[in-house]
Amino acid sequence: MNILVPTDFSECANKAFDSAMALAKKHDGNLHVFHASNIPDDWLLKLSTQEFGNRLNKSIKSYATSQMNTLCNKAELSGLSCEMHFDDGRLINHLDHLITNLKIDLVVMGSHGLSAKNEWMIGSNAQKCIKALKTSVLVIKRAIRDSDFKKVAFVSSLQKEDKAAFRRFLNFINPLKVDHIHILYVNTIGWHTAPVIIRQRDQNDFEQMALGYKCTTHIHRDYSVDAGVRHFIEQQDIGLIGISNHKRHPIKRFFQGSNVELLVNHLQIPVLSIDYPD
Repeated sequence: MNILVPTDFSECANKAFDSAMALAKKHDGNLHVFHASNIPDDWLLKLSTQEFGNRLNKSIKSYATSQMNTLCNKAELSGLSCEMHFDDGRLINHLDHLITNLKIDLVVMGSHGLSAKNEWMIGSNAQKCIKALKTSVLVIKRAIRDSDFKKVAFVSSLQKEDKAAFRRFLNFINPLKVDHIHILYVNTIGWHTAPVIIRQRDQNDFEQMALGYKCTTHIHRDYSVDAGVRHFIEQQDIGLIGISNHKRHPIKRFFQGSNVELLVNHLQIPVLSIDYPD
């Protein structure tokens, strides 16, 4: 598994890197650490000379290289391979380029989340990556020291288009010594929601895919998917949430918001957003 960790060298990003190391050991993975130093154009215009701007860029690159060397050395002392990547352009564009060229399987990011008053207006880098990247993104708020999660949950509509994402989720948790998988369907009782009896019929397909695990399907009634997931994990000792983020429709996101982005903001446990190329 190839794991990419974007970093700004903050405490939050360092937690994500430590978590990526723990996962790389389980998955026999290779680490890649990336820093994008995007200096706004208007900053450069305000700097007195182009020469001064060039010196600033070199200084930033030197600092970033030093910090990434420290992270890579830490990984290599743990027996992991680690490569560093730097660019002075935009984060999303270069992440997308690296994901394609390095055949990245997983992006691990740190996130502070956002307050309710800010989350609809500005978005975090984690949210932007979830929207834009065609690969799985694991968002971390607290460092994963022991990646052997006992209980995990997969949030699903129990429809056939979620099956591919569930297979990817099963592949991800395979080396993590998971004891119990909870499959969670949140019934929001909207006009567009399928009758519960249909979802009960569909749940058997997902449980059959998880043969070998203790697997329980829950149909939880709540006023929103985000609220339903939060209320569910309060009742269960869940260590990791997985949710499909494939085939998202931008108009639907505009009017209803993204369940994945809300969960990333509100949950303290790791959230695995599962996306992949068509």
